[in-house]
Amino acid sequence: MKEENEHTKNVAVALPQPEMMLKAKPVIPKDSIHTPKFQHKNDTTAIEKELISFVEQNPAEMPLTATKMSNDKLPGKIRSLLQTLKYFEQYPWRIVTGTGIGNFSSKLAFRATALKIAGGYPERFAYVNDNFRSNHLDLYSYYFTNKDDQHSIANSPNSTYDQLISEYGIAGLLSFIVFYIGFFAKRIKRYTYAIPLLLFMTGAFFIEYWFEQLSVVVFFELLVLLNIKENTVNKNHESA
Repeated sequence: MKEENEHTKNVAVALPQPEMMLKAKPVIPKDSIHTPKFQHKNDTTAIEKELISFVEQNPAEMPLTATKMSNDKLPGKIRSLLQTLKYFEQYPWRIVTGTGIGNFSSKLAFRATALKIAGGYPERFAYVNDNFRSNHLDLYSYYFTNKDDQHSIANSPNSTYDQLISEYGIAGLLSFIVFYIGFFAKRIKRYTYAIPLLLFMTGAFFIEYWFEQLSVVVFFELLVLLNIKENTVNKNHESA
């Protein structure tokens, strides 16, 4: 019995301790994040190459992009509005009816260049108005052929208000305010969710050509019309 206890003791002592059974985690070699392949590259896309080529063919009409010289610190969207105002200072008789569709500031104007900026367009039907080329197209090209950090919505000339005043003039802008904004505004009752929606969309019109694409405008209109319908039904129930 004593020999058996001694044997058990020896076996227990011989067993490896838990910490001895743990193995070190294998180290998998990794590339340093400071190597070139992990660094940002200012690659020139196919669209940018076409745009650069277009500028090289029209350096006199697009001096901002051709020279890459600008000390203006304002964002491109503000500069585009200033371009529009300056244009009307030079041609005040056009402020009433504007320059015409696709001639100054619109998605159609960008698309019609056939430079694939705002979608495809047949090259044989390409059209670039001089006013558009020397203003908003030049400004857009300056930022979007520059470093990637300049490719921002803040530097894009896209704006529904800019489009309305430049291509349709005061007549177009007033028609939009009276017949479109006014239609919804006079039907919206107090304390409804349509009010913040209307405020949101009037702000959103500053940043994109929303009416030239299937966009959030459709959902905005549906929600506001639904809210107007709800108010009408509730009013009828109260009257009954």
